[in-house]
Amino acid sequence: MSTEIQETEVILPDVRVGYPHLFVAVPYKKGDDKNRFSITSYLPKSDEETKARIDTIVRDLVKENMEGVMPKKKDLPFSDGDGEDEAPEAQGNWVLRAYRPEFDSQDRPNPPQVMRLNTAVTNSQNNPVYAGCRCNVMLRFYYHTHWKRICLQVEIVQFKRDDEAFGAVRPSINAMPEIADEEEEGGGFDV
Repeated sequence: MSTEIQETEVILPDVRVGYPHLFVAVPYKKGDDKNRFSITSYLPKSDEETKARIDTIVRDLVKENMEGVMPKKKDLPFSDGDGEDEAPEAQGNWVLRAYRPEFDSQDRPNPPQVMRLNTAVTNSQNNPVYAGCRCNVMLRFYYHTHWKRICLQVEIVQFKRDDEAFGAVRPSINAMPEIADEEEEGGGFDV
């Protein structure tokens, strides 16, 4: 399958992903009244070709929309994973945080496309994407005129393969001890 990508789009090949909110939009921050779909992608610093494309896209957007004045690092949609505020899984990577509005300009649902290698995933029940897995991710950089900053939108997430999940290991159901019923032994909590 051959597809031409737009000049402000980039495909991150075989990257680990985190915080995948691809079927249920969540607030960007506490108290936010607009929900967004989102994903964090971890691009290895060894992928210099993809990073060069990102730098070119950002440089062109800055030149076109910001009079050539590069924004502060904190105002870019990506960061150095070796920074002091990053999680352990970010080490040795560029961290790209991408969002997508829950609804488009005509108030229609606007989720990113999610797929397995050649099949669309239609709902969260058959979604293979989890924090830590490997995906091919298509992102689109754009200049947000209201916020006056460069933003990153998630377009397509394609599950590629399993990897070690981020976060706590899922416990076995055998780890849950039997707990006596309140009626059986008078247990429970006093309220």
